[in-house]
Amino acid sequence: MELHNFYVDTLSPNEAEPPSRLTDAALKVLKADIAKHGIQEPIMITSNLQILDGHRRWLCCKHLGIELIPAIVCAAADWFVRQNATTRRMTGAEYLHAYLHNGIMPLTDSGRYIRKLEELGGRTLLVEISARGMSPTVWGTARYLCRFCGIDDAREDLLRMALDYLIDGQRQALVKAAIRGGISPKALWHAVEQNRDPQMTWK
Repeated sequence: MELHNFYVDTLSPNEAEPPSRLTDAALKVLKADIAKHGIQEPIMITSNLQILDGHRRWLCCKHLGIELIPAIVCAAADWFVRQNATTRRMTGAEYLHAYLHNGIMPLTDSGRYIRKLEELGGRTLLVEISARGMSPTVWGTARYLCRFCGIDDAREDLLRMALDYLIDGQRQALVKAAIRGGISPKALWHAVEQNRDPQMTWK
């Protein structure tokens, strides 16, 4: 990996970056430090110029009118492996990015899935999903479950109930099989409410 300077305006952020870390208040101290000392640690970006690590440094540069920023280009999967090899554990978001980006879907799409999960249940939900080794596409399965059962998936409380149900028993495959097998919407939602596996009564 080689260090290069990139124009700040040519880089793009990752959609999964928590907005709470990018507020003016959160950036105030870092911005002052960069204005005084410059960038002390290069950011990490993908070959298509999307930021992997260093969103706050990049945004501070934009605010300060700094045109060039030092960056190291690396593959997303390589970066996550290296992060996981350090003394700290990977965060839930990092794990889920690695899970989805490992040949399954582009980083931007995986970021969108992770952002939806974070909006629904916060960072603790991301950690829970990653701890269970589940795919963040569980969010899509939860919406599929709600729609099949005639439940309004715009209601966050019901969508979160469906999500918790799927996570608790790792039931993604079972629910999809039940729907394909002809289970009634009423019976499936009843199983969700009781937090039990759907009964195989359709066989």
